[in-house]
Amino acid sequence: MLLSRVTKHVKDQNWFAVVLDFCIVVAGILIAFQINAWADRQAVQKSTKASLTMLLSDLTLDIERLDLVTEAQSMRIDALQRVIERLKDPNPNYDEVAEDFNLAIENTRTLLVRDTVYDTMEKEGQLVVLPPELRRKISMTYGYDFPALATAGLQMDENADEVESRCVDAYWDRELRVPISETSEDLARLRNCITNLRGYSMWYLSSSEGQYRQNAEALKTALEIELVMKRDL
Repeated sequence: MLLSRVTKHVKDQNWFAVVLDFCIVVAGILIAFQINAWADRQAVQKSTKASLTMLLSDLTLDIERLDLVTEAQSMRIDALQRVIERLKDPNPNYDEVAEDFNLAIENTRTLLVRDTVYDTMEKEGQLVVLPPELRRKISMTYGYDFPALATAGLQMDENADEVESRCVDAYWDRELRVPISETSEDLARLRNCITNLRGYSMWYLSSSEGQYRQNAEALKTALEIELVMKRDL
């Protein structure tokens, strides 16, 4: 109908009407584009809000896991320190040494992160629509901090396994729960092995409790604020 009207105006050389019809067509197209863009933004905002909610849930669990990690490593450090001190005793109680050593081995927890939501948001481009500061905090925590902690945990485990297999097992009989040799030199070497294990845990604990944790807590607060703002819109 509009096309036939335009054709008629052209034949009649009614250029004002032609221009008016053209403006109506262009305006209609622009309005349609605006409506589609608005619908797309609404869909992205809705999807992003759902992703942020899931990310906050993951982060809350990750921080709880980080608490368990620091607790376990603290117990491991304390147990290894007791082993070192007891092995300095002229007449050590090897049953107590074995109990503390076993306690230390059992408390080797490291951080395993839930990063599926972050990976999905990154792949689907949801991060780019977020406020810059929130985007920076998310990328810092899940793109750098948590992966760095996971890598540090793997490195600590590898180093600890190496020390236990090559060093501790050379001087400590796990089955009999006594030193293989009770000479002062061998007991000193055993203490050095335990000291190295303790050092790895102290290094990992320091990383877990430092800036990485602060960044995770800051991100949690920022996510909570952002979700409240989106809810109020």
